[in-house]
Amino acid sequence: MPFPLTIHSVHYKHRGGTKQYHLTAIFGDGVNLVIKRFGKTGTWGQMQFARHATTAAAQKDFNDTDRTRGNHGYEDVGTSQESVDSVAALKKTLGMTYFKLGPHLDYLVPGVSDEDRRGVKSGEPATMAPPAAPPAAPPAEEPVPRNENWGMF
Repeated sequence: MPFPLTIHSVHYKHRGGTKQYHLTAIFGDGVNLVIKRFGKTGTWGQMQFARHATTAAAQKDFNDTDRTRGNHGYEDVGTSQESVDSVAALKKTLGMTYFKLGPHLDYLVPGVSDEDRRGVKSGEPATMAPPAAPPAAPPAEEPVPRNENWGMF
């Protein structure tokens, strides 16, 4: 397990009040992931994940994004840094982001148990149930009598 993991998060709100940006970096032994979540205020928005080979590269990506947010009208509304030592603590710290990790969860925590994976999107299409039987045809109506004057003026 790559624990402990250090999670550094910065949250921004655009000065216009209509957009938000959440920047999270997760650093550990051989694990470096930067998560960028952005969108309209009040919505989940979009997410981008960037894996990095070294902590220095991940820190550079994090710092570059942090700097550019300020240049584009975003204001820092909260910063946190925590160290987690278990999957339960990771789930608690990341909140809903944990369930959106998909295949990145295996990158962060190789060999994660099925119990800890519950609710995480796999990144693969869901299996579909077999199609239900088609609905019964509506009862046949009486035929309409032919109108000989149809289309004549």
